[in-house]
Amino acid sequence: MKKNKTLWCILVCFILLLLVFSLVTYKTDTDTILTCNIDSEKFAFLQKSGYSVSQNKKNGITTYTTTNNDPWTHIPMPEKINADFIIIDFATPITEETQIVIYYSPDGGPFDASHVYSHSYLLDYSKTIATVFVDDMECNAVRLDMGGTFAINSIKFYDVQVNSPCKYSINLKALILLTVLITLLIVFEKRIGFFSWVKSITIKEYQHIRSFVGDSNFLAAVVHLLTLLSSLSLLAAISTVFFKSTISTAQVTIIFILSCVTIIFIVLDRLFIGKSSSAAGMFFVISLLLGVMFTFCLPITTLNVPDEEIHYSRVVELKNFLFAGHTSFADFKMGWRVYNNFAFLDNPLRESLILSEDHSILFKIGSDNINLYNSLGYLPAAISKAFSDLLSLSYIQSFLLMKLTNLAVYSSIIAMALKRLTSGAYMISAISLMPFSIMLACSFSYDGWVLSFITYGVVYFISELQRPNKKLKASDCILMVGSLFIGCGPKAIYFLLLTPLLFISKNKFKTKKQHSVYLITCLSTMTIILFSFALPFFMDTGGASDLRGGTDVNATEQLKFICQNPFQYAKILFDFTSDYLSLGNMSNNIITHTFLGTPRIIYATVMIFIIMFSTFTDKSEFDLFDNRYVIRGVALLSSAGTLIFVITALYIAFTPVAHNTVNGVQFRYIFPIMPMFFYSLGSARVRSNIDKRITQTLVFGVSAIVSMCSIYEFSISKFIS
Repeated sequence: MKKNKTLWCILVCFILLLLVFSLVTYKTDTDTILTCNIDSEKFAFLQKSGYSVSQNKKNGITTYTTTNNDPWTHIPMPEKINADFIIIDFATPITEETQIVIYYSPDGGPFDASHVYSHSYLLDYSKTIATVFVDDMECNAVRLDMGGTFAINSIKFYDVQVNSPCKYSINLKALILLTVLITLLIVFEKRIGFFSWVKSITIKEYQHIRSFVGDSNFLAAVVHLLTLLSSLSLLAAISTVFFKSTISTAQVTIIFILSCVTIIFIVLDRLFIGKSSSAAGMFFVISLLLGVMFTFCLPITTLNVPDEEIHYSRVVELKNFLFAGHTSFADFKMGWRVYNNFAFLDNPLRESLILSEDHSILFKIGSDNINLYNSLGYLPAAISKAFSDLLSLSYIQSFLLMKLTNLAVYSSIIAMALKRLTSGAYMISAISLMPFSIMLACSFSYDGWVLSFITYGVVYFISELQRPNKKLKASDCILMVGSLFIGCGPKAIYFLLLTPLLFISKNKFKTKKQHSVYLITCLSTMTIILFSFALPFFMDTGGASDLRGGTDVNATEQLKFICQNPFQYAKILFDFTSDYLSLGNMSNNIITHTFLGTPRIIYATVMIFIIMFSTFTDKSEFDLFDNRYVIRGVALLSSAGTLIFVITALYIAFTPVAHNTVNGVQFRYIFPIMPMFFYSLGSARVRSNIDKRITQTLVFGVSAIVSMCSIYEFSISKFIS
C-alpha cells in the first residue's frame, strides 16, 4: 500500500507541476486572408497541357486525366499576391500518391526549379481536400503540375497575417484545473494523504542533514544540501522555459549546467550516505535528469533520432483520430519536414517564436487509417498533445510536454521493473541508460515504449525465475505476458522474445491445469503478435513495401529470391550481421546523434565496458535456479532468432531485390533484445566482492558523464560557439 501511495503521489506531483508550468502562455494573434479563389468554372478556362477532359452528364463534374509526362495548368494572378498555403478542393477523392507540384513566378518571369514546392501537402479524412503549404510565397502567376485523374471544385490561396506579436497571458483553464485539483487533495487528504506524504519527505530530508551534522560529517551535509539546491534550481530553470514558451541560448546552457551539477551531486550524495541506494530509485532519478537534459539541450526539432518527423506526424494523426483534434501549421512543419529544423541551432529564440506563430494556424487534417495496436507507442504523446490542446498551451510548451511524457513513461516502467529484481538490476540499468536509449525515450519515436515494456516483461520473467519457491499467480502471468504484448505493438517482430517464457519450471504452478493455461496463453499471445505483423504483408497484393527503400523494393519478389536462393541469402545475412555487430558499428550507434554528428569512439567504449562489467558482476545465488541452462540457451537462441527476423524483415520490406546487403537496419532495433541476451551471459557461480556503491557509481555516474559529454559536444558547444 505504501509503495502504491508513493507512485500515486509522484504522479500527482507531476500533474501539479504541469499545471503550474502551464499558468502562463505565449501566443500570437493571426488572421487568415483569402488572396485568390479559382472555382471550377475558372479552372476550366485556364491554359493547360497534358490532360484529356471528360464531363459526367448526370452531375456535371469535369474530370481531367493525365495524357503525358509533363501535365500542367497555368494560373495567372490579377495582381501580385502572398500565400502561405493553398487549399485544393477536389470533387472526387484522390490518393496520397497523387503528385502535386507548384511552380511560382515572383516577378512574372518563366517558371524554374528555384521556385517550386512539391510533396508538401496533407489530405483531410474525405481525401478531397489537399492543403499545400508554400510558406510565404510571393507570386504573379502559378503553374500547377498534377498527375492522375482528378476533378476540381476550387483552388484557394491563403495568406497568414500576424496582427500582434507573441504576448503573455494567464491561462485560465490551467488555473481553474490547478485550483480544483488542490481543493480535491485538501478535501480528501485523509484518504489520499498527499500532503502528509510531502511532509514526511521533508522531515526525512531534515533528519538526513541532522544525522550528518551529528556525526560531524559536514562534507556529506554540504553535498546533500547542494543536491537539494541544484535540484530546485533546475526546476526553476525549466519552469522559466515553460512560462516564457521560448528558448534562448542562455537558457539551454543554464539547464545543461544545472542538470550536470545535479546528477553529479546525487551520485556523490549516495556515496557519502555510506550504503548503496536501490537501483530502481537511482535509475528513475538519473534517467529523468538525463532525459530533461536531452529534451531541453538538443534542438527543438524532429531530426534528433531517425525518422522522428514520421513518428511526430503519426502522433498528431493518432491524437486527431482519438480526440477529433486539429493540425497546426507548426505541427505540419515538424511532422512532414518542410521546415529547416537546423535553423534552431542558429537562433533558438527566433525559431521558437516562429513556431508559436504557426501554432495558431489550424487545419482539420488527419488519417482514417489508424491501427491502434501498432500505434500504442504513440499513445502517451498523443494524450499529452490532446491535453495541451485542451489547456490551449503554446507550441513550445506542447512540444516539450509530449517529449517529457514519453520520458516519464519510460523511466517509470523500467524503474518498476527494476524493483522486482534481486540481482541484475545494474545490468538492466546500464542498458537502459545508454545515451541513445535515453534520447529515444524523450523523442517522438515509439522505441522508448517498445524498450520499456519489453524490458518490464523480460525482467518480470527473470524475477520469477529468481523466486523458484513462489507460485505464479494469474496477475503475474497477465503482467509478464501482457507487458510483452503491449511492447510488441509497434514492433511485432519481437514476438520471439516470448519463447523463453514457455520453459519456466512446472514447479512454479500449483496444478498441471494452471501450467497448461499458462502455455496456451503464451502461445496465443505470440500467434496474435505474429498475425499482426504478417497480415499487412499478405494483404499487400502489389508486392511493394516501404517505398523509402527505393523504387526497386518489392516484398513479394524479394521473398521469392530468398526461397529460391537460400544459401546466397545466408551469406548475405552472415556478412551483414558480422558488420552490424562489429565493435566499430556498435561504437557509432550506442551513442549516435543521427544528424548532429559522429560520436567519439571512447564514449561508446566506456558504455560497452559498463554494460559488460555489470553483466558479469551483478549475479547472485538467486540466479542458480534448476533449469537455468535451458532458460539461458533458449534465451540466447530467441535473441539471435529475433535479430535474424529483424534483418530479414527489412531485407524483404526495405531492400531492393537480390541486393548484396540489407538496407534500413538501424542499431536501435537491437536494444529490446539486449536485456534478455545479456542476462543469459555470465555465471551465477562467479560472485563479485566489489562494493555495491562502486558498481552504482560506475553504472549511474559514468553513464551520466558519457551522456553529458556527448550532449556538450553535439549541441551545447554549437550554441555557445
